[in-house]
Amino acid sequence: MEKSRSSARFNTDLTEDPVVTAAKNSYGIDYLYPYQRLVIANTLDQVDQIVILPTGAGKSLCFQLAAQFFKGATLVVVPLLSLLHDHVRRLEQIKNTIGVLKGGQKQAERICLYKRIRQDKVKIVFATPEVILLKSVLGSLKRLTITHLVFDEAHCVSEWGERFRPAYLAMSDIVAAFSSSLVTAFTATASATVIERIQDILFKARCPQVVADLPDRPNIYYKTVPVISKTKVLVKACSLEKKPLVVFSRSRTGAEQYARLLRRRLPGREIYFYHAGLNGAERKNIEQWFFDSASGILVSTSAYGMGVDKSDIRTIIHVDVPPSVEAYLQESGRAGRDGKPARALMLYSIQDINFADRIDDDFLRQRFVWLLHNVCLKGICRRKALLKLLGHDADYCAGCDICNKEAVKEPEGERSILAFFKRWNRRFNLRQGIKVLKGEYSYELQQGFRSRFYGFGMLADWEKEDIHEALHNLCEADKIAIPGWGFFKHRIRIRNSHFDK
Repeated sequence: MEKSRSSARFNTDLTEDPVVTAAKNSYGIDYLYPYQRLVIANTLDQVDQIVILPTGAGKSLCFQLAAQFFKGATLVVVPLLSLLHDHVRRLEQIKNTIGVLKGGQKQAERICLYKRIRQDKVKIVFATPEVILLKSVLGSLKRLTITHLVFDEAHCVSEWGERFRPAYLAMSDIVAAFSSSLVTAFTATASATVIERIQDILFKARCPQVVADLPDRPNIYYKTVPVISKTKVLVKACSLEKKPLVVFSRSRTGAEQYARLLRRRLPGREIYFYHAGLNGAERKNIEQWFFDSASGILVSTSAYGMGVDKSDIRTIIHVDVPPSVEAYLQESGRAGRDGKPARALMLYSIQDINFADRIDDDFLRQRFVWLLHNVCLKGICRRKALLKLLGHDADYCAGCDICNKEAVKEPEGERSILAFFKRWNRRFNLRQGIKVLKGEYSYELQQGFRSRFYGFGMLADWEKEDIHEALHNLCEADKIAIPGWGFFKHRIRIRNSHFDK
């Protein structure tokens, strides 16, 4: 650290390590990880950084501790209100002086905050990208001393800026507006492509140092499951897997529908849905409920949990394949932040495979296909595949279904259904087939002959809606067909299955 810069910008005590002292006094922490020490040292030395550390590695502590030594405020850009609220909750517990800029605030609140920043009474200010871009807010902040500009969960610059958060693409203007400020971008996962995108947007005229640790979480067991009925497998998994448990869905509608399905199928369980479409009070209540819950099931979009410090989540289930490896590791990494064993399950079906064709952007489609092909379809170690996609090589696996020889090779129920329609080709329509498989219909057979009717009741433990979903997916996968015309109109026939070989 240059002496002139230290004396001008920081409060230092050369008789002891001030960083360790601050960690002890403010957070009760006796020891910092080596990467934390490196990031904090670079920050105090005014080095721009892209910091890539695994979930649970204490990234937020890096800028929080450093803020205590700066004259002026640290402005932290966060992608979600849930993350903002979580930061505030944790810092309020240790009586840190913080400020918040978000939508819905009264002008008087903001004026009071600006005054406290000017008086150096506020060391950290949390804000969303959209609020900072407001002319009134940006103009006021530019008249204050913003020493450090932090982008938390910086992969969102690439993940969301291209799709539905255009404010992230304008963050280059914010960096330019605070040209004299230090800039640090934090994320848990980023491939070379995402790092390049972060550099293009946030560090255009800068040369940031990249500080990266292996993004592996050894305590997480990875498993992917091919399915023809996501609802059947999801209900079973939510019943058996350890709680607290989070189910991630691709859409708001999906999150609500799966939550209602689970409530109906698993009566007596605490189950709620969460997404960005809820109002502030609803989100806050659900966040607090799940934070306190030891047995809850939360069905959510990606809106929940980014950086939220609920350490005891035991299981993450992806009912849809996420858009990228970064998104998957971010979301699965919300499990087991206490270091104890946790599990990450990803379900995939023909719907996920065909979903790639509906992604218009070539870059986003390629990233989705990379994850789907390498982690789900290739049949290699899940952990090594994930790390390889991020540019890391690993010569070990701390736990996955492939290496433990527990991988599910074909969807539950597929072989039985195809065998049934191979035997009764062109005999049943969709409604009849569902009833017979469920064990409720003995089509054209005498009551006493029912026990010898092949396939009757072979899916008796399935719900009718699950069988319907399975038949629909087998149709989409071109393994069965339901003709819409001809002599056998609407009669299910087998085609292109391994039974025909």
